Amino acid sequence: MFIVIRVVFDATKVMQNPTPFNGETQEYVVKIKEAIFFSKFCSTLAFIFAIYFIYVINYVNI
Repeated sequence: MFIVIRVVFDATKVMQNPTPFNGETQEYVVKIKEAIFFSKFCSTLAFIFAIYFIYVINYVNI
């Protein structure tokens, strides 16, 4: 959660200062891509876990 907040904060800094020096823009772009991948990974994992959980509950009830 903290990582996502930090990346959003960095992204807003880039929007406020679109031409940073020392190639900071590239670093922020990589961070944003990592955050997007991380959120997709977490949502996929949660989806798989939910399906597995429902399957186990149904199996136990039978």
